[in-house]
Order: sequence, then C-alpha cells, then structure tokens
Amino acid sequence: MNVIRTHRSKILLAVSLILVLILAVFVYVDIFLREPGKSLLIPKRFVEEFRETPIPKPRAYFRIEFPEKEYRIFQSDCNISFEYPVYSEVVSLKEHPCWFDVSTPEYGAKIHLTYHPIDNLQRLEENEYEFISKQIASGEANDVESTVIQDTEKRIYGLIYDLVGNTATSLTFFVSDSTSSLRGSLYFYVTPNYDSLAPAIDFFRKDVVHLINTISWK
Repeated sequence: MNVIRTHRSKILLAVSLILVLILAVFVYVDIFLREPGKSLLIPKRFVEEFRETPIPKPRAYFRIEFPEKEYRIFQSDCNISFEYPVYSEVVSLKEHPCWFDVSTPEYGAKIHLTYHPIDNLQRLEENEYEFISKQIASGEANDVESTVIQDTEKRIYGLIYDLVGNTATSLTFFVSDSTSSLRGSLYFYVTPNYDSLAPAIDFFRKDVVHLINTISWK
C-alpha cells in the first residue's frame, strides 16, 4: 500500500509540473505573441506595459553645421587692424567709433570689441579681473581657465579667459602693446546653456584666437 501511494504521489507531482509548464507557455504566448488587445488573460493596457518598458534617453542637442574657416582683413580708422571671418561682418558703433561688433547673425554670435589708448594699464587689468571675479561670485561661472598671450614680435600681450558655465559670455580677452589695448567678449543671442552651446563656443573661439594673432597696432 505504501509503495502504491508513493508512486501515486510521484505521478501527481509530475502531472502538476507538466500542467504548470503548459500554463506558463500559454501565458507567455498570450501576453507576448498575440496582438495587443487580443489577450485572453490580461487587459490590453497591462500587455502594453509588459511589451514597452520606457527607457530614459540621454538629452541630445541639434547638430550644427559650420562653414569652412576663411578670413579677411579689417582696417579700422583707429590704430588697429585684424582679420575676421568671411561669414561675419564688422560693425562700428556710432557712439564709440573704436568699438566694434564682429557679428554672425546666422549663428546668433557676436564678438564685441573695445579699443582704447592706454593711460592706465594697471587699471584696465584690474577691471578685467573684477569682471571675471563677479562671474564666479554670481555662481554663473563654474570654472575659469586662462591662457597667456605673448607675441614679442607683434607686440601682443594679454590673457584669454574661458568661462565654464551658463554665463552671459563664454570667453573674454584683453590684449595690449603697452600703449593701446583691445578687449573682447564672445556672446550668443540665446539663453545661456553651456552644454548645448559647446560646439559653437569651440568654433567661434578659434575665430577669436585668429583675430588676436593677426592684430596689427599702428
């Protein structure tokens, strides 16, 4: 009798396992292989949740196509000349004839330049330092990287400041030959967003560096 019961228990267990396996296969086919809404066991909205688990996507920005680099010379009525991109235009400000905007409207970019004869070089350097300090103190600039400019042959001396963060200007510079000075800042006519503007900042930074390297003091 005990032997019969043991065999009967094993048979029931095997049958139960087979039924569970069949049920699992049926549920899988019903949920994943049938068309949405035709499930016999689960409502449509639950089937769609199983089929399409949302996966967060990284933030992406539009790809910007930039023109080839090419430059032409700008001869001002002030004691300075430099090269600027052919895809930009130089506009002198009426109220300040020796202040210029190298504007590229297609990309919403502007390099604002101010030229001054120097009567107090130390004070001009202090003004530049104060401007950078305010950007950091306001929390807009997360970091500031400086590059020294020193070209003894062309008498171009100064600094480039790269501001990292959602600042009004992403780059500013100050150069001098000890008797004249040129200060410049790169602006974009959009709400500051360093990540999305990074490709444009890099592109126009090269134009700023080229402009500086081609300065001729008269």
